[in-house]
Amino acid sequence: MENGMKNMNSPGFYNSSYNSNKQAKKSKGWLAIFVIVVVPILLCVILFLIFFFAAQIPPPKPYDHPCLASAEANRSQLTSMFRKIQYAYFHELHPESIHEMAGVTPEDIRRTFRPYDPSPNATMNRTDRAKELFDELNNLNYNVSLLKLRERKAIHVARAILRNNFGWTPLGQDYYNGDWLLGPDLFCYQPVCSVLKKLNGALSFFKPRNITELEKLRLFFQEYNRTLNRYVDNWKLGIRAGYVRNKEGCQAGLHAIKNVEYRRMTIKEEYGIYDEPLAKVLLHSGFFEHLSDSDNKTWKEIHLVDVTPFFNRSLVQDIAKPLVNLLRYLEQEHFKSCPSETFLNGLGKLPLGTEFADHSQPDGSRPTTQKLPTGQPLSGSKTFETLLKYFTTLEITPTQLREQASKILHQLYDEAVDIAKKYTGQEGNTTAISEFKLALQHVNMSFNIKGFPGNESDENAFRLCVMGQNIRPVLDSLFYTEGDKRTIPSCPVDVVPFYHPYSSFHSYYPGSKDCKIKATQELPFFLDKFGPKWTEYTTTAHEQLPGHHLEVQSYTEFFQDDCNDAIHWLAKPNFFAAMTEGWAAYTEGELLPKRTNLYLNTGNKQVLLQKYGMIFYQILYALRTIVDIDINWNKGTLAQARKMYDKYIWTDDPDFVNKDFARFLSFPGISTSYMIGQLKITQMRDLVKKELGQDFQLKDFHYEVLRQGEYPLPYLEEHMRAYISCRKNPHQVGCTEFS
Repeated sequence: MENGMKNMNSPGFYNSSYNSNKQAKKSKGWLAIFVIVVVPILLCVILFLIFFFAAQIPPPKPYDHPCLASAEANRSQLTSMFRKIQYAYFHELHPESIHEMAGVTPEDIRRTFRPYDPSPNATMNRTDRAKELFDELNNLNYNVSLLKLRERKAIHVARAILRNNFGWTPLGQDYYNGDWLLGPDLFCYQPVCSVLKKLNGALSFFKPRNITELEKLRLFFQEYNRTLNRYVDNWKLGIRAGYVRNKEGCQAGLHAIKNVEYRRMTIKEEYGIYDEPLAKVLLHSGFFEHLSDSDNKTWKEIHLVDVTPFFNRSLVQDIAKPLVNLLRYLEQEHFKSCPSETFLNGLGKLPLGTEFADHSQPDGSRPTTQKLPTGQPLSGSKTFETLLKYFTTLEITPTQLREQASKILHQLYDEAVDIAKKYTGQEGNTTAISEFKLALQHVNMSFNIKGFPGNESDENAFRLCVMGQNIRPVLDSLFYTEGDKRTIPSCPVDVVPFYHPYSSFHSYYPGSKDCKIKATQELPFFLDKFGPKWTEYTTTAHEQLPGHHLEVQSYTEFFQDDCNDAIHWLAKPNFFAAMTEGWAAYTEGELLPKRTNLYLNTGNKQVLLQKYGMIFYQILYALRTIVDIDINWNKGTLAQARKMYDKYIWTDDPDFVNKDFARFLSFPGISTSYMIGQLKITQMRDLVKKELGQDFQLKDFHYEVLRQGEYPLPYLEEHMRAYISCRKNPHQVGCTEFS
C-alpha cells in the first residue's frame, strides 16, 4: 500500500494483535502490583523521612521581637495585669515617682506628681491595694511553659514587691507591720530619705506657663510642708505605741538621715536648700520665663511680692525649714525616747510597755498603747517575720533558718580549728586557737599601722594585685568570656572610701552599660583597724569578680533589655538581697575554694591565712543570721550575742563587732540573706549536676543564673528545673529560649 498500511486480512496482522494484547494485559498486572504494593511502601518511606527530618528542625518561635508579649501572656490577661500593677504604682500609690515611668509625658507628670503621703491612712491604703493586686495576680490561670522567660521572672518579681507593698526596699511600706513608726534606719532606705530626690527629678516639668499653674506650684510646695510634718507625727505615734529602736539603732539611723541624705541641711540648716539641685532649677532665670508680664503683675498684686522672690521664700519656709525641724526633732526629742541596751535590744522585745524619758528612764506614768492607730496590736517578732520574707524571698520561719545556720556554723568552726592547728603546729584545740588568735590580731595584719599606705589600700592594691594576680586568672574555667553567653563584664571597678561611721562592711554600686559611670567598691573608712589583710581575697571576690560586680554588671552590660514595658520596669531595680548577697557568698565560699586552686597551697602560711579569711566570712554569714534572729525575734540580748561573737569570731576588734550589732538593731533582717541565698544557689547547682550528669557544664549553670539579673529565690528553682527539662528534651514546648 502506498501509504504503508498493512492488510488487516493478512495472517500476520492477527498474530501481532494477539501478542500486543497479551503484553498489555501483562503490563496492567505489573501496574496493579506497583500501585497496590510499591506505591504505599514509597509513601510510607517518604512520610517517615518527612517526620524524621521535621523532628530535627526546632519549632518556630511564637514571637519575633523579645519585647512582644507571648500569646499565653495575652490570653491569660497576664500582660494587662503587669500594666495594671505598673499603673497602680505610679498613678495611684506612688505619684512622687511618676517622672521615673518609661514613656510618661510631661503632661502626665504635671497632672499626677505630688509628694509621698506618709499619713497612716495613706500607708494603710497602699498596703491594702497591694494586697488586692497580689491576690489578683495569683488568681490568674496561665501555662508557665508557654510564657517567655522574662514573663516568668516578672511574675515572681511582681509577687515579691506586692507582698512588700510595692517596696523594693523593705522598711516603712507595710502599715500593719508597724515599722513605719520606728524612725530612719542605718541605710536610710525609707521614703522620708528620698523627699528631695523625688522633687529634684520632677521639678523641671513644672515650669509655669500661666497664673493657674503658678498657683498650683504654690500649693504644691505647701504639700511638702505637710508631708515633712507628718513624718514627725508618725514617729511621735511610734513613741506612744512603744515602737522605737534602741539607743544604738536610733543613733545609726539619725546619722544616716542627717549626715548622708540631708548633709547640706545639717551643715547650713535651712539655707542648705540652696545647694540642692531643685533650688538651682527653681531659681534659674529660665524657670519662670513663660510667664507674661500680666501674670507677673497679677501675682504681685495678690501676694505683694514678685514671683521669683516669692518662691525663693517658699522654698525655705515650706520645704527647708520643715526638713530642718524634722532633723532637730529626731536628734533633740525622738532620740531621748530610744531605750539603752539595758531595756531594749532588737525588735523581739517590742512593743515597750512604757515610754522612756532619757534612754534609761522608763516613765511609768506614760504607758504605751502597743497598737496601731486603727487598733490592731503591734508585735516586734511579727514585724521581723515580715522582713525575713522580704530579705530571703522564701516562705521560711525564723526557727527553720536558725537551725540551718547553727548546723553550718558548727561545721565551719571545725574547719577554722583545723586551720589554726595547721598554722600553729599545735595539736590541742585550745592552744592552737589561742596562738592563732595572736597571729590574726597582730598589728601587722591591719592595713593602717601608720595611716593607709598607698601601695596597700588604694584601688590598684585591690584591682591590680588581688584581682590581676590571684582571682582573675582562675575565672576563665568558670564563666564564659566571649560570645552570647559571656558573663564577665568589660567595665572596671573603682575602689573608693565609704564615709559611714556605723559601717564595718564593704559595699558595691553598679556602673552604667557603657562604663561612663563606673562601678564602685566602697571600703569602710571609719574602722579602728582597716582590714584585716587575711580577708583580702574573700572581700575582693565578694565585691568584685566573681561576686557583685560580675553578677550585677554583666546583666547591665549584656542581658538587660531595652523594652519600654511593664516587665522592664519590674526588672529594672535589680536588687533582691538573697540573690545579690547569696551569689557573692556562693562565689567566695563555694566556687573559688572548691573549683579553683586559689587556696590549694596551704603549705604557704599566707595562703593559709587567706583561706581562714574566707572561712571567717562564711562563719560570719551563719553567725549573723543567728544573732539577727535572736535579738529581733527570739528576744535575745546583745550580751548573749557578744558571747557568741567571742567564741566564733577570732578578732579583738570591738569596733567591728559593735558596727555589726548596729546593723542588726537599725536594719533587721538583711543579715539573713547571705547564707540562705548561697545555700539555694548551691542546692540548684547540685540538682542540675545530678540531673544532667555528664552533660552538666558549670559555665552554663552560671550563665543561666546570671542572664536574668536579680530575682526572688523561688524563681531560681523554677528556672533551673525548666532548664533541666529542656536540656533533656529540647524540642518540648517552652524550650525555645534555652540553647
